[in-house]
Amino acid sequence: MALSWGIAAGAAAQPMPGMPMPGPARPPAAKRLPSPPPVAKRAPSPPRPAAQPAGKAQAVAPKPDLDPAPSQPPMVPATKPPETMAPMPGMAPAAPPSNTEDMKAMPGMSPAASPPKSDDMKAMPGMDVSPGAAMPGRPAAAMAPMQGGRPPADARDSFDYSGGYRRSSMPGAEATDGLRVGAIFIEQLEAVETDQGSGSAWDVQAWYGGPFDKAWLRSQGDRRGGKTEAASVEALWFRMYHPFWGTQAGVRQDFGEGPNRTWAALGIQGIAPYWYAVEATAYLGDGGRTAARFKVASDLRVTQRVVLRPDFEANLFGRSDPARRLGSGLSSAQVGVRLRYEVRREFAPYVGVAWNHGFGRTADLRRASTGSNDEVQWVVGLQIWR
Repeated sequence: MALSWGIAAGAAAQPMPGMPMPGPARPPAAKRLPSPPPVAKRAPSPPRPAAQPAGKAQAVAPKPDLDPAPSQPPMVPATKPPETMAPMPGMAPAAPPSNTEDMKAMPGMSPAASPPKSDDMKAMPGMDVSPGAAMPGRPAAAMAPMQGGRPPADARDSFDYSGGYRRSSMPGAEATDGLRVGAIFIEQLEAVETDQGSGSAWDVQAWYGGPFDKAWLRSQGDRRGGKTEAASVEALWFRMYHPFWGTQAGVRQDFGEGPNRTWAALGIQGIAPYWYAVEATAYLGDGGRTAARFKVASDLRVTQRVVLRPDFEANLFGRSDPARRLGSGLSSAQVGVRLRYEVRREFAPYVGVAWNHGFGRTADLRRASTGSNDEVQWVVGLQIWR
């Protein structure tokens, strides 16, 4: 058995024809760690001199020269030698890349020419960029200055593409003080039912003008039994002096029962805090007659469409006018409340109730004429504005 093992081992160690045998593998060499640098020894400090008695001079010993610590050579990190790849059978190593100039020798690979300079562009047809040069088929034109100077005669108008509109005149987009607008406000147009009978009443205002000055018209009145009891028309000029207030001056004409009266009017109209609409006007009539009217109203929104509007009106006269059943002082006062439903902001039907009462001489004249001083009015009507 020993003989057969030796023969087999010998046969395995012999090389086969055409097959080179690799050498025995070596274990990799262990890398040696760099030794730490030696620590420099600190020189011992010289001993302190002994204390000398007072009054004796002390000799100063010269300081010994200390040799500096020997300098150590700088630490250079160990570099790993580059590994070279052994050539494989049948694979020649690649040649290093050649320089740019060597590309000229490659067939069909001549380097690109450098871009021409601006002077060389003149040689290209239609590419002359020198000042005053003309393009083919067009005359040369001088360059206009970048700033200043007058525009040429054939320059485009800035409004050529505006559709004919000019600044501050575009419909619906005006932003100037010259804008004129108008409105009509029918505050009360109602049917009235009272103990003395049925009738109707109205309170209308209209104006036209700019944001500061307006022509203003207003009228109010009552009808009973098919005839007008009391009515007035005022033509005023409104001048705004505050965003919420303005003055009014003009004339007033009264008509109805009794003789007509004409008055000069002067007053104010506006919106007080908490959105109370206020009118206060004084009147001067013929023969030294004087009068005044005060009105206040406010909108209290129950919902976005349901609005409750209370109002108050008082009339005063400087002297009695029995022909029109009016006494001096506080003549009459009326308090009312109306509930409207805004189908649209501009159109709202309403129902309400009002109480009218006379004072002083007016109360006596009313009792003598109709037998009653107080009047309760049930109303139904429309509020319209546009």
